[in-house]
Amino acid sequence: MTTDVAADLIAPVQAYMDALKAQDIERVLNLFTEDGSLMANEAPTAVGGEQLRATFTHFFTMLQLDRDLHVDECFAEGSIGFVRSHTTGSMTIRATKMRMELESRELFVLQRSDANWRIRCYMFNAPAAAEKG
Repeated sequence: MTTDVAADLIAPVQAYMDALKAQDIERVLNLFTEDGSLMANEAPTAVGGEQLRATFTHFFTMLQLDRDLHVDECFAEGSIGFVRSHTTGSMTIRATKMRMELESRELFVLQRSDANWRIRCYMFNAPAAAEKG
């Protein structure tokens, strides 16, 4: 894969992380396809704009995220690609102001329409204890 294709794939993933930090629901939703999905750890799968909006509204009400993206692998063929990554940083629970350091593993499946890559499916979870560090 060329450096340009890799950069094009990574761009919406980095934009997603930036939108999470900014807690900008509209920016987040604009990065997903119309029928995009989010599979959050220990939460129901959210599919489509209405469910994604409700999920991110809930997340942003409860949490403040400050995550740094580390890309582990990316690949594209035709109009489908993926970015496998991990994030480090913190999560603050708004109600208690409790801040926790977190690591997560992520898998973004992206779909290209026209010249833009959008998130088709996003899944994240915590790494196993042996992977941390």
